[in-house]
Amino acid sequence: MAVLRIEIRSYFLPGPSTKALKPGDYVVGRDPSCDIVIPDPYVSRKHMRIFYRDGKWYVVDMGSKNGTFINGEDLRGKEPVELRKGMDIVLGLTTIRVLEVGEEKEGGERGEEAKEQS
Repeated sequence: MAVLRIEIRSYFLPGPSTKALKPGDYVVGRDPSCDIVIPDPYVSRKHMRIFYRDGKWYVVDMGSKNGTFINGEDLRGKEPVELRKGMDIVLGLTTIRVLEVGEEKEGGERGEEAKEQS
């Protein structure tokens, strides 16, 4: 199974938290109904979406007020961006770091990272 491991760091959280996401669709934002809730007042209620399609993980801004940034580039109004290990996604005063984009072996053990396709 393709697993995405992320670390969330925010001025508004007591410390970093790590999550392992299974293939699916995850809404990230301030609203309690979001799949990943970020208690940052600079994050929109439904700020961005992380999703898995055709063997790859992507992020897309959902029309947020303050933007979603990767390497200083604002993703508002742009096509989804493929996620890669080491990327930092910045929303408000929160950073989501991509720790791993890979596969899990049966039994939940981590396998080698999925090979990047050019």
